[in-house]
Amino acid sequence: MMVFDFDGVMVDSLTEVMMTSYNSTSGNLAIHPDQLPAGFEVLFRRNRYHVQPAADFSVFAAWCVRECAWDPDRNLSLDDYREILASASKSPSDRRDHFFVTRRLFFENHRAAWFDLNVPYRPLWDVLIERGPEAVVILTNKNKPAVMELCYHFGLKVLEENIYSAEAGATKMQNLDTIRERFKNMRYYFIDDSLSNLRDLRGYLGRSTDVELCFADWGYVGPDDRREATEAGFPSFSQQEFITFLERVGDD
Repeated sequence: MMVFDFDGVMVDSLTEVMMTSYNSTSGNLAIHPDQLPAGFEVLFRRNRYHVQPAADFSVFAAWCVRECAWDPDRNLSLDDYREILASASKSPSDRRDHFFVTRRLFFENHRAAWFDLNVPYRPLWDVLIERGPEAVVILTNKNKPAVMELCYHFGLKVLEENIYSAEAGATKMQNLDTIRERFKNMRYYFIDDSLSNLRDLRGYLGRSTDVELCFADWGYVGPDDRREATEAGFPSFSQQEFITFLERVGDD
């Protein structure tokens, strides 16, 4: 069976995540990129691929606010990024909760603007609609209500029980175990645009052979990620290549 990451694989939510990240660290309720500090968007987009859980977006955004006027074209190394995260003063659970509350306030107060900041990846999105809601299982760090709202808004009637999210604090590893426990004795293919996530999952899975981890190169990827994914042994796909792969493996 196929299991999908959401942001960067099914939907391009980069602009919405950027706005929510900025609001969560600034206390503002900006709804459009032209309300951001000069250079913030360039710096955020350039380095967003480093960020994994929702808890870390506000820390990253705070750094972007401080640095965007000085060097918006800076490329962070992984060590630089880890140093930024180490400066966080609040716990990951507090930061995650605040990020999701900020997103909810954005949605509740500016619903149409929030939807406009998200774009499904096509043609993959249309292929998933054709496959039907039962065939879509989502494993994501995004909060479930946001995933549900986006799926339904853009015509994919995904089943709520098929969304495994991080909002309750579960990691992708823990949620993947839950999926394997629910859908027993299957071959699982998980597609993610985060090379760091795939590496973490590989380390967690160890010698397990029932899960194949795949890299989506159309999402929020770094400049060397596809090459590094291939060198690390992860099957790497463009969107069209993945659609062909999806049609071949079906729901096996």
